[in-house]
Amino acid sequence: MRELKFKVVDKRGSTKDDWVTADVVEINFQTEEVSYFNEYYELDTVSFDECELLQYTGLKDEKCVKMYEGDIVEAVGQEVVKVTEDYRKIKAGIYNFIVFWDESFLGWGFRHPIGSIHTNVSIREYKVIGNVTDNPKLLEDK
Repeated sequence: MRELKFKVVDKRGSTKDDWVTADVVEINFQTEEVSYFNEYYELDTVSFDECELLQYTGLKDEKCVKMYEGDIVEAVGQEVVKVTEDYRKIKAGIYNFIVFWDESFLGWGFRHPIGSIHTNVSIREYKVIGNVTDNPKLLEDK
């Protein structure tokens, strides 16, 4: 059975630098709140409206790091041909992808911000290098 885990991004800070990302301790659907331990190991609670939940995919990268929805992964040791939504091919290179739930595929996939989707490759060929909340610059082309 797949392990169900979530991370929470607490967006109550005034800027993205003030946002907190942590493992979820409890999700309360009656009060619509999420609880997590903050950097002082105190239990903190945030409402659904002020946070984003990121689900664990059940996948691990080449170093057994758990992949969560919204993580940024790098294709390791391979060149990937980017394909845009209108099926134009763009130069081959090493690119970073966002982990996302693909409704049409009914599974986890990897998407580049310009639209290419990369799903048919061994997960061991990727490594987690950050997430879209904390490290959006990692999605810029190399």
